[in-house]
Amino acid sequence: MVSSPKLYLLCKIFVMIFSWANSTDFISHNMRDDLRKMKEYFKTNDKSLFHNPIFLRSLNNLENFKDGEQGVIIGEVLEVYVNILSRMMNDTTDPDMKVSISHTRSRLETLKKNHFPNTGTLKAHLQDLWAIAPDDLLVQRKAIQELLAVFNRASLLGSKLQACKELSRRKRQTRTSRI
Repeated sequence: MVSSPKLYLLCKIFVMIFSWANSTDFISHNMRDDLRKMKEYFKTNDKSLFHNPIFLRSLNNLENFKDGEQGVIIGEVLEVYVNILSRMMNDTTDPDMKVSISHTRSRLETLKKNHFPNTGTLKAHLQDLWAIAPDDLLVQRKAIQELLAVFNRASLLGSKLQACKELSRRKRQTRTSRI
């Protein structure tokens, strides 16, 4: 009889292999056709385009992030793509190409809306933080006034995250010692 942790591990491996084998199934025939048309129209076979990737660089290191962080990164990548395709659609005069771009953009928007909906809120919070002017005397005084509360919250969250990490480590050790 197979133990529960071994069965769980086996199922997880099966799901990963199955998802890798079917990863291209997410792209419909119509989308492939639209992408083929766009590649031809925008002449993407130029050798200069094959060096220094823009988006794949971000995606290649995705495993280094937690699932939630990966979702934020992918959501933002999709948002940038939607903006690029919108700009391309506005600049293109070919009506057939406008349709292909519109279909592709719509698919990206749907994917983002269905699977990565909350990235805009996080992005807005981060932009607000980045907009704070550290040289402003009023900002400096308010920062000192709020420092104790911020430090306490950060310490509490840090302790909580560390405890969760420690608990996960202990669970892994317990599972491996049973196997």
